[in-house]
Amino acid sequence: MNVKVIGSAEARQDFVYSSFGHLSRGLFWKPDDLIMVVGDEINVYLDESGSENNSSKFFLVTGLLGIETDWRELDKEWRDALREENQRRAAAGIKERTCYFHAKDYFQKRNDPDDSFIRRLAEIVSHHDLYGFTVVLQPSLWDRVNTKYQLEEARLFPYPICGRGCVVLASEWCAKEKLDFDRVKFFFEDREYNHWNDLGDWLKRRFGFRPVSGYKKKETPLQAADYVAWLIQKHLGLHPENSAEMR
Repeated sequence: MNVKVIGSAEARQDFVYSSFGHLSRGLFWKPDDLIMVVGDEINVYLDESGSENNSSKFFLVTGLLGIETDWRELDKEWRDALREENQRRAAAGIKERTCYFHAKDYFQKRNDPDDSFIRRLAEIVSHHDLYGFTVVLQPSLWDRVNTKYQLEEARLFPYPICGRGCVVLASEWCAKEKLDFDRVKFFFEDREYNHWNDLGDWLKRRFGFRPVSGYKKKETPLQAADYVAWLIQKHLGLHPENSAEMR
């Protein structure tokens, strides 16, 4: 069963004309009386772009929220794209097998906006009903605030702070759609790199649960979150004036 949020224009249209709408009118329900029809788990996958230890133009974390059915479908399409790309490379006499990370690195080095495989990955993400959110922190701003308030001495670091912002945005979305936030699961690579493990500690203190530790080299939803974060980082690098609009 898919997720249907009652209250949006599309949902209201379904409410009026579908068989469910007939049942709802028979029970004297109004669209705003309903909360949500959920038949799958809701998962949020988080990943960052850049590093605290290099010259990243922005500290940036992206989250993608979707139901389990959409994630399963994305997984199949993503892996199909990788398999077909490998078949194409084999037919062209290229011995190296590709993966998502190889493709992204290749695209980045060539700086080729017409790379068909990378564009196919973008189409796969866009075809699914995912709610995305990104939090961006400018390094120059971080340096000033960190110097003044000694944030790192209090174990506050750029990427976990951006990750906290993504969690807050997810909770605001749940409140807006009248969905129990406790039903949402968060996934990211819990590791020392960029102090991501600090985000897991904060989630436990703030909400009483820890995220699910994922492995990006194997899990396609994490690859999708990484991909979107990378595209946004690339876009903001070309158009830094847009960073003020990101939330």
